[in-house]
Amino acid sequence: MLILINYIIIIANACDCDIGGSIDNNCDKNTGQCRCHSRVDGRRCDRPIRAHYFPTLHQFQYEAEEGLTQSGPVRYRNSEDVFPGYSWKGYVVFSILQNEVINVVLISKSSLYRMVIKYANPLKDIVTASIIITPESVVDTKQSFNVYLRPTHKPQLVTVLVEKGNAPAPFVMNAGNWTVTIKTTKEIMIDYFVLIPEAYYEATVLTKLVDTPCIIGENKLCRHFAYPNLRGLPATTVSDLVSEVTLFIDDPEVNEAT
Repeated sequence: MLILINYIIIIANACDCDIGGSIDNNCDKNTGQCRCHSRVDGRRCDRPIRAHYFPTLHQFQYEAEEGLTQSGPVRYRNSEDVFPGYSWKGYVVFSILQNEVINVVLISKSSLYRMVIKYANPLKDIVTASIIITPESVVDTKQSFNVYLRPTHKPQLVTVLVEKGNAPAPFVMNAGNWTVTIKTTKEIMIDYFVLIPEAYYEATVLTKLVDTPCIIGENKLCRHFAYPNLRGLPATTVSDLVSEVTLFIDDPEVNEAT
């Protein structure tokens, strides 16, 4: 029974194909090589081929310094000392004079979206900024949310949440052009914002079926199986199943005598 259990565990762990990079969880029985999607490599299909890369969730990233104000292009800065690791050309500093930034974004696929903002707040208090998204189409709905920017020692990412609670705010955006407006009069800095579609953060297509039995001492995804209690059931030992080999071989001397 122990040999059988160990055998099952080895087979269950043999492929371990990457759920995103492989076509399925089947692999070559001799090499363990999984069947990879195009331009994906590795035994588990977990790395891109040479000169390629895996994109992050921040594919739909919009730079604040590329935006506009009511009077024209935004004024931005690009000091690594003030905002280390800023992207693209720089970051926007809000103030009473520059209290809003407007970006026009093209949504190619209708979906629920979440918004993540890269910011820095050198002030001592939490700053409330308004996020307003306005559709170009008259059939879609204008939406607005507040985002609370806590004081920071270095730039941080923050997810826009619903007004009451910790749930991410759902931006309902159909395909087409949308205007995203960020407003505040406080002197905070914003580098960019990201729109993350539902297919990314739900990732239902990447849901992995975990059917590998748990093994003591291992720290990875596994399924805990409950085995039936065998106490009180008929049992035997291996020695009871052993028979002498002579029972199955004819004795040559006996055969000659007969």
